[in-house]
Amino acid sequence: MAKKGHKKKIPTSTPKQSASPVIPMLSVQQTSANDKQQLLSLIQDLETVRRNRVLLYWLPLTARISEAVVISLYDQLTNIGKQKAIDLVLFSHGGDTEVPLRLVTLIREFCDKFSVLIPYRAYSGGTLLAMGADEIVMTPLGVLGPIDPNQNTPVASKTRRCC
Repeated sequence: MAKKGHKKKIPTSTPKQSASPVIPMLSVQQTSANDKQQLLSLIQDLETVRRNRVLLYWLPLTARISEAVVISLYDQLTNIGKQKAIDLVLFSHGGDTEVPLRLVTLIREFCDKFSVLIPYRAYSGGTLLAMGADEIVMTPLGVLGPIDPNQNTPVASKTRRCC
């Protein structure tokens, strides 16, 4: 019973329903070894919301997209098998410019639809990787670019000129 002088508040409108489900986002802190279970839980939640299998390619600031990931990515894709759709959660500050095409073509061998989810950053090689997807999903903090192609091939090094 309400106290004398206090009126019971009656809501004048019902709370708005979200137009789309909330997608759990991952933070750098959640990728530490101590939080592995929480990370797996977030990935499972994301798979449930998106109804797709999820792969995570989250690189620390000092790491770059490189050819070294191809074999482990192939192993992961082989384990999950052919899927209707695959989501790749991507965080990267860039890397080798030749590798994104290799990763996109590999992932596309295992799915009909390929989406890249960018919660924060996908620079340079990460932007190129995202451009190979059917769909790019970004949070309000998600950023693509800049693309700064530095190719370290024998041909590229012979054609470089100094100013």
